[in-house]
Amino acid sequence: MRLSPEVEHRLDDLVAMTGRSKAEYLRDFVERGLEDLEDYYLAAEVLEQIRLCEESVVSAENFWYGLDNMTNAERGSLAGRPEE
Repeated sequence: MRLSPEVEHRLDDLVAMTGRSKAEYLRDFVERGLEDLEDYYLAAEVLEQIRLCEESVVSAENFWYGLDNMTNAERGSLAGRPEE
């Protein structure tokens, strides 16, 4: 894989400013980029499931209702709020 001259120059500048190696930056970029791509594809998959009515959605009002009054064990559930 080759980097464009502009990206190579920017990376060289970053290395010069910080003293970290190119390898460190490239490893960080790949790890962060991989996490971002995994999140993106997971979100796209869930969105498609919602569109196909295979996944349910909770309104923001129902999600947040009473959350401040819940114990840690109850957080994340919708206990105490009847469905409308």
